[in-house]
Amino acid sequence: MLSWQEKKSARPAIVQAGVANNIEVISAQDSLARANDNQILALYRFNQARADFARAVGQMEKTYSK
Repeated sequence: MLSWQEKKSARPAIVQAGVANNIEVISAQDSLARANDNQILALYRFNQARADFARAVGQMEKTYSK
């Protein structure tokens, strides 16, 4: 998987080669940013649910005291 920096540096070469125009590149970058945001939100919600569950069953200290 390419890093964000590699994708950023590849952008001018892609456009110059005629593979994609600026709108397509920007659209792809926007989609990538949204996917990253969604992943972060999903991980946050997962960990929040996990903490809520641990609290509900009285295992908060045991689960998070490590």
